[in-house]
Amino acid sequence: MKFKNLSVGSFGKLSDKEINFSDKLNIIYGKNEAGKSTLSAYMKYMLYGFSSQKGRSVDSNEKTKYMPWDSDVISGSATIQNSGETLRIERRTGAKSTVKVTDAAGKEMLFGKEPGEEFFGLDEAAFSKMAFIRQNDVSADKMSNLSDVVQNAVYSADETVDIEKARKKLSDFRNVYRSKVGKKGKCYELEEKIRELRYDFDKASELHKTLLSAEAKLAETRAKIKSNEEKAENLEKELENISGFEASLVIEKILAAKKDLDTAKEEYEKAKESVTFSGKTLSQENLSLLLSANSALCHATEELDLAQKAFEKAKSENTAAEKEDPVLSKFAGRDIPDIREIERSMAHSASSKRSFLIFGAVALFAAILFFIGYFALPLPELRSYLLVMGICFVAAAAVFGFLFFRASKKLAQILASSGFESVAELERFATVYPQAKERLAEKEVHLRVVTEDLEQKKEKYARERSSFESLIAHVSANSDPENAGEIIEKLKKAFDLFTAKENEYKRCESVYDTFLSTNDLHALSEATDKYTHTPERDKKTVLREYEFFKKANANLLDLEKQYIKQAASPASAIRKPSEILAERRATEALFERAAEKADAAELALSALEQACDDLKGGISPRIAAKAGEFFSLFTDGKYSSLEVSSEFGVGITHGGIIRDSGYLSRGTADAAYLALRLSLCENLFREKPPLFLDEVFAYADDERLEKMLDCLVKLSENYQIFLFTCHEREKKMLERYENVRIIEM
Repeated sequence: MKFKNLSVGSFGKLSDKEINFSDKLNIIYGKNEAGKSTLSAYMKYMLYGFSSQKGRSVDSNEKTKYMPWDSDVISGSATIQNSGETLRIERRTGAKSTVKVTDAAGKEMLFGKEPGEEFFGLDEAAFSKMAFIRQNDVSADKMSNLSDVVQNAVYSADETVDIEKARKKLSDFRNVYRSKVGKKGKCYELEEKIRELRYDFDKASELHKTLLSAEAKLAETRAKIKSNEEKAENLEKELENISGFEASLVIEKILAAKKDLDTAKEEYEKAKESVTFSGKTLSQENLSLLLSANSALCHATEELDLAQKAFEKAKSENTAAEKEDPVLSKFAGRDIPDIREIERSMAHSASSKRSFLIFGAVALFAAILFFIGYFALPLPELRSYLLVMGICFVAAAAVFGFLFFRASKKLAQILASSGFESVAELERFATVYPQAKERLAEKEVHLRVVTEDLEQKKEKYARERSSFESLIAHVSANSDPENAGEIIEKLKKAFDLFTAKENEYKRCESVYDTFLSTNDLHALSEATDKYTHTPERDKKTVLREYEFFKKANANLLDLEKQYIKQAASPASAIRKPSEILAERRATEALFERAAEKADAAELALSALEQACDDLKGGISPRIAAKAGEFFSLFTDGKYSSLEVSSEFGVGITHGGIIRDSGYLSRGTADAAYLALRLSLCENLFREKPPLFLDEVFAYADDERLEKMLDCLVKLSENYQIFLFTCHEREKKMLERYENVRIIEM
């Protein structure tokens, strides 16, 4: 982390001052009281605010020390670079203290956190011990409690671990039973009670030789009653403040519930508009009817399509049957003749034909016989008769032949007119025609059935379409069934949203009504008037303590009455020895359990301290190694190493013997402790901090100073360093370096 710029509004003697810094080494030079130390304090103030340490003296109270004489407000800002990000810190301290951290875009960050703690992972105490070094801070006597600071810094890597809190809780728990300071705790109380019971037992066993001082106990009891009443009165005020605080929280919840209700109502009304048509809101029943009508229409459409396909198929099959049947195809497109009538006509014609053939043959035979007789008989008188008869029978045979041929022709005409080529074909057709006619009749019956079904499906489709169009006309200007799916889907989404918003509105209304019905707003308002500050304790704890004092007073009042009676009749107040003995044994059992808990807490504390010692021993070598490197550079290799104890005291090795830093000169000892602080910065800070060195080279000679400044220049490659001095020798020695910025106050 590095400072880029400072803007001082008012801080101590500084006001309206702008300063820009180098990323590396900055030397702030000025005479005494020029404001160097004030500037360094201001930079720490930007990171951590003022120290929590308070005191009556100005020197121990930073806020008092740096409050301007002509103003009651401290203010200013700083621009820093942290992990590649430019941030701005603004602070103001007056009646109230505020800190604001924003990024380059003006977005506020680190709400309620100190920037230094967030950047470095260490609190102000650790930062001041390691990276903020003043003239007298490098000496050995200023390194006290450094081990505790390092310990807390190491533990701070895990925010869930707080060694001091753990130690305090264990100490408090142990002190409840056996305090290390004074004879306090339950163990001592129980021991005291056991002694008292033994004493009471002895006194009672001696048959009340010595009576209890009833009047003294009465006075003591009355004093306790008065003290408890005062404590109870203070607790009542604390309870009123807590009740006021709780009332303010309830009022905030009621206001939040009202805001949620207004938002939910607005969204509900908006969703309601999307499902309101002609002034009527779509209901679940109407939506269900519409969905049912759409489903019925879809089903009717499917049935109509199936019926139409069945009709087309039956019609096609009937036509194909007429064309493809070998019997019926002969008369495709024509009327089929009456087979029985044709058969009767054919039979009559065939009978006539046979008769004419027979008669013609007989007549021809007779004519032949007459002609034979005409030529064979010698009788002249018979020959003319035979000739005439022969001619007559020839004529008859000719007539019957003509009739035969005419009957044959008529038979052929009957076959031709019927579409048959031969009698055999007619006879075969007459045999198979009934089966073919029956098949055709079945096809025609099936066609009539599917035709009737098609008409029924058309009627059903028309009814369902009419019903659907009637319903959808109420919610959409477009009632075309082709768009029904899209319309209904939009309606469902709108209705689902409406239902959700309605439920949310009812829920918010119920929550708000519950708040109003279960709370008295007037009483809450009156309670908030008694709210003066944020409670430090919870109500249960305070109430438990209040009830404890009330109950204690009730017991003390009863005890007061007893003591009054004892004062009037002391002997009557003495308990039986058996009762005292039973109570003493019970108290001894309580003491044993309390002692076990105290011993357990003591054992846990010992284990915790051992773990802390192990931790110090683990990190000390790394810190010592790095501190040795710095110390070697500071002393030009005269001392190649630096010894660091688990308590972070420093020493050097000489002749195989570790010597305390007290054997070193003041300047060398200061260099050793400066090396230790730089090593701590290297090992413990999450982000490399800026180093503040305020008049830390007062005891260094010129040669040692030059070595240390050269080391700081090299160190500034990784750290931003601020060197505050009133001596020109540091300024002159650093003028030869390019990356050093000199700022004169």
